[in-house]
Amino acid sequence: MSRAYYVSAAALSTALVAVLTLAVQVYIPETRGYFNFGELGVYAVALLFGSRIGAVAGGVGSALADLLTGYSYYAPGTLAIKGLEGFVVGYLYEKLSESARWRSALVCAIPAAVFALLSYVGYVYYSGGQEWTLGMALTATLAAPGIAWILLALGLASLFVYLSAKRPAYAAMVLASALGGCEMVLGYFLYEYLALGFGSAALVEVPFNVGQVLVGIAGSAPLVAALERVLGRARTRL
Repeated sequence: MSRAYYVSAAALSTALVAVLTLAVQVYIPETRGYFNFGELGVYAVALLFGSRIGAVAGGVGSALADLLTGYSYYAPGTLAIKGLEGFVVGYLYEKLSESARWRSALVCAIPAAVFALLSYVGYVYYSGGQEWTLGMALTATLAAPGIAWILLALGLASLFVYLSAKRPAYAAMVLASALGGCEMVLGYFLYEYLALGFGSAALVEVPFNVGQVLVGIAGSAPLVAALERVLGRARTRL
């Protein structure tokens, strides 16, 4: 691919990650951080364009969102953590797509993990009223009963089994995103604990970051699977 392609793809992808991070924010008082939908953009970009563009868009786009919304003390950590996350997702997806040995195990293991994590995190931490900031301006309180998270988790686990059966590469997308998400969760915990000095309060944000990973996987993998199918058909016609 040409340099112009990489520059334009990186610029557009960076803007996408920034917009998704800015679009929805939930303030977390203990760490002065926020829950957001940025992972959806980081994963989608890394899966579509690879590790290099994933790293640039993930790091720069997410750090830009921190700066624009008054979270500048997070920006240096975000640049490194989200940049590495985008790189890991893109790199692992490329490597995992080359091998089929792990697929049968993943089709069983990942739905169980998704169901358990989303049910627990949603039921315990996101049930009841939560204050959400939409588009940097509108603030609203949204409520979801605990049973809704259990049903959502069951639906996503079932969707994963269905898509994996129809398109095995979907399992690679989910696993690559999940492993990249682990780096993000650990990275922010260490940054808050060591660099920002929040101590044990850094643990409070862990389930919120896990929630971001689950939202990112739930939204990005089906989107990328659909886009790759459409792009593949378009290339065949050319």
